Amino acid sequence: MTIGTYPVGAELPDWPHAFYDRDGAIIDMSTGWTFQVTIGADLDNPTVTKTSGIAGADGTLGYSVLTAWATTGELDQLTRGTYQVALRARRTSDSKDRIYLDGITIT
Repeated sequence: MTIGTYPVGAELPDWPHAFYDRDGAIIDMSTGWTFQVTIGADLDNPTVTKTSGIAGADGTLGYSVLTAWATTGELDQLTRGTYQVALRARRTSDSKDRIYLDGITIT
């Protein structure tokens, strides 16, 4: 499973993601969180590290976090293939993380 398939150099579509609490409700991450997306064949040495253009949301649109790919071609750094993706949401009040792992395919 992957977050999506994007052509090399893609700028759209944005990537929405929902984090859920133990009761199955979408977590409101509109305030009090910071975010980072890393992409690479090896997440210990990612090809792409992104901290801007990632916004928390309150869940009313069906997601907690929306990642917008930059028009500077962040995905240009990736050649064709499938890569690992990590989305890290850090709660600022106590520095605890929620992490989502998935993949992305570049065509």
